[in-house]
Amino acid sequence: MNLLPWQSSHWQHILKQSKNGTIPHAYLFNGVDGLGKTIFAQYLSNYLLCDSRNAADQPCGECKQCKLFDADTHPDYKFICPEEGSSLLKVDVIRSLVDFFNRSSMQGGKKIAVLAPAEALNHNAANALLKTLEEPASNSIIILVSHNSGQLLPTIRSRCQVMDFSIPPISLSKK
Repeated sequence: MNLLPWQSSHWQHILKQSKNGTIPHAYLFNGVDGLGKTIFAQYLSNYLLCDSRNAADQPCGECKQCKLFDADTHPDYKFICPEEGSSLLKVDVIRSLVDFFNRSSMQGGKKIAVLAPAEALNHNAANALLKTLEEPASNSIIILVSHNSGQLLPTIRSRCQVMDFSIPPISLSKK
């Protein structure tokens, strides 16, 4: 999995945060559908879980953490989307996420969850998530991917570091 060319400025910002030790407990990746925000969120998750990032500041792809991530079996990573046949993220899914964050890391590092699309949270799920955003577990990171963050509760948006993804110029999108 690689980043898309138009995501390099976002990636450089995150690398700076990582090197400074200022990665927030929650991100909100916002922008129209089709910009690769979910790919970016997964790449970031892999990067943060990797034990041996390479010289180019990329996940190594070889360590145990990367192999678990690539096999979709990493015990400290969750990707949450609406169940098949539903367009909503329901409260039970968020409650299981809260339980996931309350347990110790299986690999001794960070615990990361990606929710996509975040605007699919129903009212009860949004309120359950808000509690987790207000009182994050240590070494936990939640990444919300949104195609329309205006549909999210303002209190959810305010507890996340927002990164807006814009439509790339045609010259970058052809690469």
